[in-house]
This record gives sequence, C-alpha cells and structure tokens, in this order.
Amino acid sequence: MPTRLGLLLLLTGCVGEYSSTPEELARYEWVAQVKVNPTAPVAGRQVSFNLELTSHSNTMVVVDIVLRAHRADGSLLHEQVWSGVTFRPQEVWNLTQGFITSTSERGNATVSVEVLEGSTQRSLWSAPGPTLTFR
Repeated sequence: MPTRLGLLLLLTGCVGEYSSTPEELARYEWVAQVKVNPTAPVAGRQVSFNLELTSHSNTMVVVDIVLRAHRADGSLLHEQVWSGVTFRPQEVWNLTQGFITSTSERGNATVSVEVLEGSTQRSLWSAPGPTLTFR
C-alpha cells in the first residue's frame, strides 16, 4: 500500500502542463435568421433578404458574410457578400439586401449563409436558410 507521500508524488507527476494559443481556444459560432420579402417572390420583381446574424463566438473576429441563393439545378441565382464585418462576442448584425430576378425565373431556390474568416477566407460557419418558390 503506497504511503500518502508516495501517492502525492505520483499524482503531481501526472498533472503536467497544457498550453494553448488564442487561435486554438477560439470558438466560432453564429445563429442566422433570414427573412424574405415578399414571402412568395414573383419573377421580374424585387426580392429582399433581411439577415440577422448573432455571434456566439468567444473571440472578436473580422469576417466576410456570404448569402447565396441557388436554384434547384445548383446554379447561382444571387450572391451577396458583406466584407470586413467585425464581430465581437454576443454581437448581432442586421443586414439587408435586395435584387431583381429575371422575368423568366421559375421554381425553387435555396438560401444559405456562410461566414468566412476575412484574412484567410477559411469557412468558419455555414447554415441553410429559407426556400424561395417562384410561381
């Protein structure tokens, strides 16, 4: 049976040290809400997106925010980029953008949001958004 001193020495020898860089400790997380106006878009008319993006990251970061709408066949209907947006922990950004579709637009398009690290363009986060249905 080990003595208390031997057990204490054994335990302190196993503790070791752990060192992390700020980059290793950084956690990037957002919550996005995308609203489309009108909710039933019409070909040849303006479609507006309102993106509310909330940072739940634990560090300040400068990012590019990309909102895309892809048609069902995968082709790009619309892309909007907001460059150099500075997010602090728990900060909320509200971004609005509109575009006019072609008069021949039909079918569905899926909206997505991606957050890219501004300096490297590394994808930090992405999420699907609403579906647009053109009639």
